[in-house]
Amino acid sequence: MHRPALLPRLLATALLTVPALTADAAQRPPPEPLGENLCPATINVEQRIAPVPEGWEASLSADKPQLAMVTFFDGPPAERASLKYDSEEKQRSNWVATWTLAPSARGYWIQCAYENTTALLARRLPESVRTCKVIYERKTSGTSGLPAVKHVGCSDKVPKKADEKK
Repeated sequence: MHRPALLPRLLATALLTVPALTADAAQRPPPEPLGENLCPATINVEQRIAPVPEGWEASLSADKPQLAMVTFFDGPPAERASLKYDSEEKQRSNWVATWTLAPSARGYWIQCAYENTTALLARRLPESVRTCKVIYERKTSGTSGLPAVKHVGCSDKVPKKADEKK
């Protein structure tokens, strides 16, 4: 009794299946936090020392200011209504802080602060945003002593509570 070779059939099936799986994976949304990193990792800042104290020479570092801190606000940052995260998760190498944002007529804002400068970047978040997450590297800190910011992202989805996930 002669059986057709099984290996060539399996190989052909695998070759036809892999592109479909790859295309499916490419269409799936990225894991949370969704979207691009909301704060630029570095910024260019023009600084000057004016006036230079007598007897001193002025110079500037070539280092670009790195992202050091992220703050979310209820309303414009100038109103100083900063928000504390609603939950935190300590992972092996990361610390994840999550803000859950209810609809607000004032709007929510994000502010990005950088090391070695007083420069700040701020912008209003889209009305649809309901959750923001900041991922910090637990074992790395900046010159400020704060944990290094690894990623900042927001989503229009509200996270399920632990008792709702079951």
